Amino acid sequence: GGEEGEEEEEEEEGRGGEEDDEEEDDDDEEDDEEEYEDDDFNIQLKRNMEVVEKSPKGRFCRFNQLLGEGSFKKVYRAWDSKTGIEVAWNKVKITPNNMADTKRTLQELTILQQLNHPNIIHFFASWLNKETMTLCFITEIITSGTLKDFIRTRPVTLRILKRWCRHILSAIVYLHSHDPPIIHRDLKCE
Repeated sequence: GGEEGEEEEEEEEGRGGEEDDEEEDDDDEEDDEEEYEDDDFNIQLKRNMEVVEKSPKGRFCRFNQLLGEGSFKKVYRAWDSKTGIEVAWNKVKITPNNMADTKRTLQELTILQQLNHPNIIHFFASWLNKETMTLCFITEIITSGTLKDFIRTRPVTLRILKRWCRHILSAIVYLHSHDPPIIHRDLKCE
């Protein structure tokens, strides 16, 4: 009699196993869908992180990920192979229509090269790509957005505002202490 009971248990386990297999098949389908989504994400990530351009000396590598865009400038994510940090690769297309903007940018880069302050963006290098008629320059990467964006999305206490003001004023005092003084003339929360 004991043997029959054991057989029944085995059959029940077997039947239960078949149902479990069907449930596992459903789970496998869901996993497959997630894997496809992950694959799409990974493919896009690889495209964005693919090196598409290098600086003339090879120190900086530009990725395909656009961080921001203005009327005459594009900013891409890049890598500094010397320091091992991410940087911003700025590109200004030089055309007869934007010569004044290009000249102003060159003047700003000349000044930026001389500055060293914790509240002023760090400048690394610049060069002219004659093939594409593009002025390229590398700066510290800033990915946290603008103060305006921050204020829109988070509560800002008086303490935080005071800290921001101290940082901004510290940078302005540093600029004004140069001989001749450097005047920013374009401070804004954007």
